[in-house]
Amino acid sequence: MGFVPLVIGISGIAYLLSLLLSGGAIGGGGLFNLLAPNNYALIRMGASGSVPVTLMHRWWTLLSAVWLHGSLLHIVFNMYFIRMIAPPVGELYGPGRMVIIYTIGGILGFVASTVMGNSLTVGASGAMFGLLGDRKSTRLNSSHSQQSRMPS
Repeated sequence: MGFVPLVIGISGIAYLLSLLLSGGAIGGGGLFNLLAPNNYALIRMGASGSVPVTLMHRWWTLLSAVWLHGSLLHIVFNMYFIRMIAPPVGELYGPGRMVIIYTIGGILGFVASTVMGNSLTVGASGAMFGLLGDRKSTRLNSSHSQQSRMPS
């Protein structure tokens, strides 16, 4: 199984479990809250942020929250983006390095959210921007290298 199907599969299962743990308290007030798990379920499953990390001393949530999502729209767009950006990064660096980039991007995103005082945060946005940022920096470095090799 490849990286993309693994991420989509784990995230999908975690999303469904968070809905089950929410019981009847699933959000539905508007498009952005459509099928949104409640905060209690997300915290139980490993949501990150200033409350879980600093008040509850759950440092491991910096790793677990990347698999959780706050609504149907949230998970759909995150998984679509991963489907689009991960394959080129995997081709460039290989699957092992791509997992490292994804993981470090996710951790750094949650550290930034925690430091900024966000009480509760979930999702793959930090990890996705890690992949995207790496892809962009590689393009910038390669174009700079090509320009420096050109004769004057």
